[in-house]
Amino acid sequence: MSKVVQFGIKDLTVWPMTESTDSQTGVVSMTYGDPVKIPGTTKIQLDPAGSEPAIFYADDSAYFVPAAKSQGYTGSFDNAMIPEQIKTALMSFIKDANGNLVETDTNEVKYFALAFAKETNDGDLRFVFFKCCFSNRISITGDTTTDTQTPETQNAPLKIVPTAKKYTLGGNSVSVVGNYSSESTLSTSYNAWFTTPQEPVEGTPPSDTDDTDDTDDTDDN
Repeated sequence: MSKVVQFGIKDLTVWPMTESTDSQTGVVSMTYGDPVKIPGTTKIQLDPAGSEPAIFYADDSAYFVPAAKSQGYTGSFDNAMIPEQIKTALMSFIKDANGNLVETDTNEVKYFALAFAKETNDGDLRFVFFKCCFSNRISITGDTTTDTQTPETQNAPLKIVPTAKKYTLGGNSVSVVGNYSSESTLSTSYNAWFTTPQEPVEGTPPSDTDDTDDTDDTDDN
């Protein structure tokens, strides 16, 4: 059955990521740390960054349409309570001798890969983005308690940019932003989605009749 509608978000996972460049070849590689689950995510919003290239008009028509180039995404995610491990590892908070989380005036950019899943009527649709960072501090809000108690959330701004690492895809050497599972995703890739970031692989894509993502995630309901 084809995926028709999507809803919800779950399984938000991050991996600390470092880039290195070979001094001889100039080839960039990415190394990932251990996966960290972030429970309690209520929403994620990612909007395309940058603007569309200007169309050149002549002869009363679109004479030249430049190719659009992805600049990644900007956005944020809302979470019930962002874990301290994320704040210290990826948001530049420092824990002092009293055990307090200290916010400093220096927000060092720390990159990470980010994966999550959205439910559909036919199993999960999975996403992974390879070069992400928190673009600002966590928003702090507070509302008074009334006769009903509604849990508040924390909002963390995100920035996603194309990788410096190049991949050969479709005969071209390209930077990438993310990977999404599809109808023909092999089960080996689909089932390992939250174990290690599923980077692009050069070669002939599998057909929809191959071993695909008809797997195990429809039993969440």
